[in-house]
Amino acid sequence: GQEDGSVALLHWIEGSWQVSKSVSGGGGGGATAYLSYDIESSMLVRGGKLGQVELWNMAEGKSVTKMSSGGSANIVRIDVHWESGRAVSATSDGKIKLWNLQTGECLHTAGSINSRAFDLVVDWSAPSPSTPRALVALFDETLKLLQLSDTAEEGGEKAGPLIFEGHSEPVRLVSANFEGKRALSVSADRVAKLWDLDSRECLLTFSVGTSGSVAAMAVKWEFQEALFLREDGSTALYD
Repeated sequence: GQEDGSVALLHWIEGSWQVSKSVSGGGGGGATAYLSYDIESSMLVRGGKLGQVELWNMAEGKSVTKMSSGGSANIVRIDVHWESGRAVSATSDGKIKLWNLQTGECLHTAGSINSRAFDLVVDWSAPSPSTPRALVALFDETLKLLQLSDTAEEGGEKAGPLIFEGHSEPVRLVSANFEGKRALSVSADRVAKLWDLDSRECLLTFSVGTSGSVAAMAVKWEFQEALFLREDGSTALYD
């Protein structure tokens, strides 16, 4: 993703990255903040720093649909379910939205956040892609589990979000194994917590390093391993 909103698709050829396709953002969406790409369909979802979500066909080099989050806050995370054509986006001001990518329609806007969002992960099987759950990492030092719905009749969040409390700094990263009912979160002070999604109990707390923020993490739930990338470029593997 580029500052002008354009996106380049790169391939590793003969020892170097080479551009195989480049498409323009067309203006209005701001610099690229987040990308999700489906190799099989060559479809890409781009989140802009001005709150715009855009679906592109990279094979044809054209924009398919554009969606606005209704503000100028950055898109911080997009979770896409390509089979159903649904996506959930989170903006830095805490707006969580469920989208129909083909029509550009906003199917649901979550309430009860009241905090800046940093990250999210979506359970698309709960109980179907039409009614996903989103676990959101928030500035208010909590995780919130939201029930979303693409039809008004299904009630959205009538029961309110489930709140996970225990961090003492803003929660910056989250990963979840919804089938195994576990989640892992990391806060700004490098404290990681393992959660039981049913009871909301913290099962384990540990520190990820002694200095520098954690910029990203990748979790292999089947092997019970987590790889953390710190902002200084160093990595740490925990099991």
